[in-house]
Amino acid sequence: MMLLLALATFATELHAQVTIGSGKTPITGSLLDLKEYDLTDPDSDNGTTATKGFNLPRVRLVDLDKLLPMFDNMKDANTYNKGNIDYPKTIEDNRHIGLMVYNLTDDSNKGLTEGLYFWNGLKWVIPTGTDPESKFFYMPSFILDTAAPHNSNKTVNLYDAYQKQFTAIPANRRNPLAKANIPTYNADKLDYYITGLDDTVLNIIGITNTGILTYQTKASATGITYINVVFVVK
Repeated sequence: MMLLLALATFATELHAQVTIGSGKTPITGSLLDLKEYDLTDPDSDNGTTATKGFNLPRVRLVDLDKLLPMFDNMKDANTYNKGNIDYPKTIEDNRHIGLMVYNLTDDSNKGLTEGLYFWNGLKWVIPTGTDPESKFFYMPSFILDTAAPHNSNKTVNLYDAYQKQFTAIPANRRNPLAKANIPTYNADKLDYYITGLDDTVLNIIGITNTGILTYQTKASATGITYINVVFVVK
């Protein structure tokens, strides 16, 4: 009986932490340790513990803000479904924080590109090593009508202007191996900001959630008239 108890205790301890790749003991703070040898072994080369890598599962993600294809489909906006069983989206989104995959979907309309992604509880994000809140870029140059009549509303589609400049770029305006289309984000995946302007010429009325700017002109543009537009990825 004591022998059986000892074996049971040993088995419990053995499964509490696991090493894959060798029979080495996992490091203290790791539940799962992937290694062929320890740092102190003769095989370790300048701090290495293996000569092979970790091959992540390859999946085709469906949307940035959904755990698909992990579930079969969306029953509605708030419910996942798998095998005819419903799962509350909010609960599952939180439970899957940290899930990591290698995505094969390359679809600029969905904001997806091939590569490594992890689930942060709200959406799939690319590990960048930087604060995701700092992911922004300046809009390319665009034409803004400042001709008379003044003091009346005018509009320009900022998103449309950005997308057109990133699409169907002629071969003589890119290097030979470059693609004709630069990946773009969907309009609703961006926030739009005016961070500076010549307020002697321009008066901003507002910007819609899809990037349509409404403005008025007080006078025609001069040689120093400017406007800075920043896109922030949600």
